[in-house]
Amino acid sequence: TRSVVASLLALSAPLLAQTYEPVLIPPQINGAPSTMTPLQLGDDSTARIDLGFDFVYWGQTFTSAWVSSNGFVSFQGGGHLCCNGSPIENAQRNTIYGMWTDLVNYSGNPYYRRNQGSILFGWYATNEYGTGNQYTFEIGLFDDGKIQFNYAALAPFTYHMATAGITGPNAGDNIQLFYGSN
Repeated sequence: TRSVVASLLALSAPLLAQTYEPVLIPPQINGAPSTMTPLQLGDDSTARIDLGFDFVYWGQTFTSAWVSSNGFVSFQGGGHLCCNGSPIENAQRNTIYGMWTDLVNYSGNPYYRRNQGSILFGWYATNEYGTGNQYTFEIGLFDDGKIQFNYAALAPFTYHMATAGITGPNAGDNIQLFYGSN
């Protein structure tokens, strides 16, 4: 089976169905800036990262992804998608949204770490643009198709909307885990 796992909510499905269902797991943060490679993206930037394995997502195989300072990993392209999240049905396709909003941090975020058969992307104490609100969350991808979302305690957003969820290649291939500011 393939799955997307979140510390608050998770998604799983059989490989052939190409759909996902929520599964709850215990809260956790699996990385730390001291054990990961910083991307130093700053504000409204993306970087293309080799995954180190074949990752099957909605029936498509990917070997690299675009990571955005604004809280997501995309197989669609390198756009940073500033400056708010949106309802998932209006979001860019083929993208995994950990906490898509206007985020900024000049001390390394986001970070990544490759392990055998997995890669972890992390945003640690990253700020909502224009505020002191800080957020810590992770997106883990695994060679069996699993996706895991991990979140630390989250504050409400002051000036922006945020989106968490996934989109596949086609309209309707999506699951919204969160959209809002609180």
